[in-house]
Amino acid sequence: MHYKLLTRPGPTMKTHLLIILLLSMFEICFGTTEGNDCSSPIPVLLEDPWQPYTRIDSTCGRGNFADNTCLAYYDGGEDIFFEIEVTMQFIYEFNLDPLGTAWTAMALSVDCPPSGSQSEDCIAFSSSTNGLPHSFIVTLDPGTYYLMIDTWPAPDCIPEFELNIYDVFFDDWGTCWLPISLELPYDSPYSDSSASTCDGWDTYDNTCLGNYDGGKDMIYLLLVNRPGNVNIRINPKNTGYTGIALGTACPPPGNSIDDCLAASTSIVAEPHGIELDLEEGEYYLIVDTWPMPDCIPDYDLTIAFALPKICGDVNDDLVVNVSDAVYIINHIFVGGDPPVISHSGDTNCDTYTNISDAVWIINYVFVGGSNPCDTNGDSSPDC
Repeated sequence: MHYKLLTRPGPTMKTHLLIILLLSMFEICFGTTEGNDCSSPIPVLLEDPWQPYTRIDSTCGRGNFADNTCLAYYDGGEDIFFEIEVTMQFIYEFNLDPLGTAWTAMALSVDCPPSGSQSEDCIAFSSSTNGLPHSFIVTLDPGTYYLMIDTWPAPDCIPEFELNIYDVFFDDWGTCWLPISLELPYDSPYSDSSASTCDGWDTYDNTCLGNYDGGKDMIYLLLVNRPGNVNIRINPKNTGYTGIALGTACPPPGNSIDDCLAASTSIVAEPHGIELDLEEGEYYLIVDTWPMPDCIPDYDLTIAFALPKICGDVNDDLVVNVSDAVYIINHIFVGGDPPVISHSGDTNCDTYTNISDAVWIINYVFVGGSNPCDTNGDSSPDC
């Protein structure tokens, strides 16, 4: 089927055709201007968290629009800008593969260009001095964000890069955003058998583990509801140069082992661990390695939590009263539960829990007898 132009092209139509031709030639010669500056960033809609975004592009020929940003030294080359529209709260990983170009970086911000003078001023930041891929993981609420990709003044631009943005809701298990959580003492004893860090990422490499945080890592959250003693042991099986560290922030901050709340490392492939008393609160445990061997293919982690013994507090309500005596009587005569805390019912220090211990508690509560476990009356426990 053929179509025929019914109207002769007048001056107006000729002008339109000329403009279209000139714009096409400009785009061929100079490339699109989309992404060159903050007035026309490349739009990215993160609507479906399970649908990754991928783009192969270049910063060369785009110009150095911004050189005073939170990218610091990494904003001296030619740059590219993206406008990220997030429609639902989710955890995303931004991965930049500079395809061999060194001294590259990217930063995320709510303004364009990203304001600030150092990387800490960005919402998220990632850089690399070599030509390898680098990334950051960030939780984003619905809204508009701006991503800037740039380099040092030398090499000036990135001839070709690949940007990938995808959700890490499921892939992010075992990080500060989605740590493996347990409540203590309720989940004690806890065991994570045949676990591995090899399926994760080297997310944290600036922690109190020092050289031992250079591999892929795993994060556990310890929710401590009662003061007590925690014993954490790791068996790395066939992997050496492993470390674990405990801190009150995630990841455990610092530059050396001395900065950790507690830590244990081993250059040989053998079990090691930490033990300490903890108050109520949140604690973060990191499992990691040196850059070599990079990860732990198979390890067993055990966490045991022991509550302090209050002599005579057999029902574990943190006070010693007549209900504890009744608890012992029920245990002995009608088959009730044993003392919640082991040996807390041995109030007379004879290594047994029997009716005499209930009598001791009754004397203490009603007639001013010695404290439970204080057999010589010096106000100090003897067992």
